[in-house]
Amino acid sequence: PGAQNFHQWGSITVFNGLPSDSVRAIAQTPDGVMWFGTDNGLARFDGRRVQNFSLGSPDANRINVLKAASSGELWIGTRAGAFIYSENAFRPVDSTQSVGITAILLGPEDYLGTDAGRVLRVKSVESGGLSAEGITSEPNADEAGRPMAITSLIDHGGQLLAGTAGRGAFVVKDGKASEFP
Repeated sequence: PGAQNFHQWGSITVFNGLPSDSVRAIAQTPDGVMWFGTDNGLARFDGRRVQNFSLGSPDANRINVLKAASSGELWIGTRAGAFIYSENAFRPVDSTQSVGITAILLGPEDYLGTDAGRVLRVKSVESGGLSAEGITSEPNADEAGRPMAITSLIDHGGQLLAGTAGRGAFVVKDGKASEFP
């Protein structure tokens, strides 16, 4: 059943059942359920109660980003890769297990931004799962060559734009990231 708000809360905290008071991401799925990504796991709030989920390791439980798909899937970016929650199960996105996922863009094509300055395209594989592959030859880096985290992704008129921590936005095209004009 869809979420029903029977309580009016000023806040939802550890006292109310969250795994941590450090909430880094919030999403609402089409069924009305609210999801909270914290430093210590994922929480589902259906309007009545909070239900906590662990994705495994401490790094996997540090949620960086959440995105709800119109299909009802919840995409989860953690310090230890990307996961998709669908049909009451969590599925990892292959080739992201040791990567910090910091941004998610869902659309005709799905993309992930990483804390290591990479943009990954997510594709279906023969086994029915999903796998990610880099679409740029080099990570986005600052003047000293240090990778810059991708903080946001957007499709702007058919162009993929990546926001960074420190150098603004870049256009990602043909395997390269170039300055946004």
